[in-house]
Amino acid sequence: MKARAGAPLFLIDIAAPADIDPGVASLPNVFLFTTDDLAQVVSENTATRAAAATKAAVIIDEETDGISAWFDGLEIRPRIRRLRAMYEEIVALELAAIPGEVCDEERGRMQRLSHALLNKFLHAPLTSLRRISEQGDGPSACHYADLIFGLSETD
Repeated sequence: MKARAGAPLFLIDIAAPADIDPGVASLPNVFLFTTDDLAQVVSENTATRAAAATKAAVIIDEETDGISAWFDGLEIRPRIRRLRAMYEEIVALELAAIPGEVCDEERGRMQRLSHALLNKFLHAPLTSLRRISEQGDGPSACHYADLIFGLSETD
């Protein structure tokens, strides 16, 4: 030990039965590691990995639910597109039917106002239809859209 001049000495004993006397660990700057120490590290790592796996499972479940809701919500989207197109066509026809000369600036303001109102009027019902569809009841959402807005699959 004098030749080591206080430098630490790490001893690893993986033999069964042990080859190194456990008493050497009491010497200054001597560190003895055995199979029992290795088993303890493995046990701690296993517990850490199990906790991480539990957290990962929760994240996977949350993301799976989100993707499932998104996928379920896809069923209503074609009807929402048709509904918007139908109402946008009504807006365009009404703007075109304005009697007399209207300057471009005024027509632009009317178009912006019409689209803003359309978005505000449709926001709540479309949000409700999306929510119903995302909760897994797409057929009901489609039925309500057809019934309330006069849509059908052949439109």
